[in-house]
Amino acid sequence: MEGWDVLVSGTGPLISLESLPTGFQWIRSVLDRLIIPPTVLDEAAHPYEERQAFLEEAGLRRLIDVRRPGTLSEKTLVSEWHVLEY
Repeated sequence: MEGWDVLVSGTGPLISLESLPTGFQWIRSVLDRLIIPPTVLDEAAHPYEERQAFLEEAGLRRLIDVRRPGTLSEKTLVSEWHVLEY
């Protein structure tokens, strides 16, 4: 993923990263921003009472940008962005 600044992700990759001992540490080291829809954050953070608690505990608060689908225009999705599907 060398040179990737921004990644758009679904729930599956987040769950996979969470299961690795240093998964979240690794993703923070290679990305500037991870964009996810609100439902993805809800699914990933469901064991926590608040979504913010999940982001804080996982150390993802500064990495994750929660955006509703349809709010990213094609102009916004520049060539440096990548989509990770599960």
